[in-house]
Amino acid sequence: MVLDLIGSILVGLMFGLALDHVLGTEPWGMLALLALGMAAGFRLMLRTAEQQAKRIADETNAASAGAGAAKQGHEDT
Repeated sequence: MVLDLIGSILVGLMFGLALDHVLGTEPWGMLALLALGMAAGFRLMLRTAEQQAKRIADETNAASAGAGAAKQGHEDT
């Protein structure tokens, strides 16, 4: 997750510097694309965290359901 954030920031920074160099708009291209890179990085990091939380919750629920079914089956015998 942290690498996603850092990568997005670095990509925004590099493209911003290149845009400034080509257009001669220092530092506005860098600042704008750096801000976009940060926003994209945070969004990606939050999405990844939500997916991991959902996966963990699903695994926990599956384990709970499996343990409940095994316990119920044991009581029937």
